[in-house]
Amino acid sequence: MTDAPLTPHFVIGGAPRSGTTALATVLDQHPQIVMAKPFIPEPKVFAIPWSEPGEVLARYAQYFGPETVDLIRGEKSSQYLYLEDVPDEMARLLPDTRAIFIVRDPVARAYSHWAWSRRNGFEDLPFDEALELNGRRDSPLPERPWIRPFDYLLGARYADHARRWIAALGERARFVLFEELVESRGRAEELQEWIGVEPRDLGTLPEGLENETVRDTPPVDPELAAALRERLAPAVEDFASLTGLDVGRWGIG
Repeated sequence: MTDAPLTPHFVIGGAPRSGTTALATVLDQHPQIVMAKPFIPEPKVFAIPWSEPGEVLARYAQYFGPETVDLIRGEKSSQYLYLEDVPDEMARLLPDTRAIFIVRDPVARAYSHWAWSRRNGFEDLPFDEALELNGRRDSPLPERPWIRPFDYLLGARYADHARRWIAALGERARFVLFEELVESRGRAEELQEWIGVEPRDLGTLPEGLENETVRDTPPVDPELAAALRERLAPAVEDFASLTGLDVGRWGIG
């Protein structure tokens, strides 16, 4: 009989282009924390299809060996935020695991997502045309449904995603603004305490990571950004009401 695999105490998720890799990189510097590696490609333990519970939990063995038994273990898989079946499955199979979700100004996030898709050869349309076709284009990666290179308005559905996670995990699901993590070391220290380690000053979120959007992308057109903010206002207000987060800095609503 083999020992049960070690599993994460917490997971980090978020909409693509919202700083999940940066947060994982920071937390991995804490001496009491070990993050599943590599960060890119992500572990996606609950995202990749599986047939029975033992199979999905066994995947953690490649990330958490015996040397991690006394550490606080974390997994970063950004797709967890929006995959509809994952909240209930994680609640059932990892009943004590906590979840941190990073959310970002949905206009900035959408534009960063578009820039990432262009950089990786998926997108050849201008941003405005790509937005008009949002949700109506087939993915170039049908065998990997967790990757959504053309779903630029994923940020407009933060409230829908949050409802699923709150229903499944209750207070074990926490949402944080990307912008606050960038600006405040104190926010990262609060998260450390929340996941069960002694808070330490680990610095600010790093820049220049492997999957960061290229910096030579021109800024989004102001008129297009304003129109998109107006379009997304009801969804953003819904999310703020649900979570209690102050999203005023997004300039929406």
